[in-house]
Amino acid sequence: MKSKLITAFLIFFVLTGCNNDDTTISPVDFPVGGKFYKLTSLILNEAVDVNNDGTYSFDLMEEINCGYNLYFENDKSNNPAGTGIDIYVNDDENGNMEQQHSCSAVFAVFPFWLQRDNIVYFYSAGETWESAKYIAELSSDNRSLSFEMSIDLGPIFGREILREDGTVIQYQDNVQLIYTLEE
Repeated sequence: MKSKLITAFLIFFVLTGCNNDDTTISPVDFPVGGKFYKLTSLILNEAVDVNNDGTYSFDLMEEINCGYNLYFENDKSNNPAGTGIDIYVNDDENGNMEQQHSCSAVFAVFPFWLQRDNIVYFYSAGETWESAKYIAELSSDNRSLSFEMSIDLGPIFGREILREDGTVIQYQDNVQLIYTLEE
């Protein structure tokens, strides 16, 4: 009886042993492939009043209407930081300063994207997903993708911010981009 119990235990142990192979891709319940996401928030660490209504916001998308979509086709996607927003301060001849902006889109296409569970990696030819500069986290409800990225990776080109106290700074911090699923 004792040997049967030990044999059963060993068979159970072998059948339920751990596989620590990180090269396999875990199955996902919600693949982003074929989906479109719209940029709904671009959060800065400095409040701005780009629409000059007297109300400052940390979310640049509350201040401007620069539409940008993120799409996933096969293994390709457009650049998640391709919004091309330029924020600058206009100083007239009388010393009156006003926050200004312009919108454009940089439609660079990434040759590759890869989803592992709730993380999506964007990378170029010659790179691997492990070296991806653009990494998004899919929300638990599968409705949004959130990126934390360096300002140097985009999406803001001109970075002058007119503060409430009238001083002008060059924005240098990271940004958070949130894309919401378009249905």
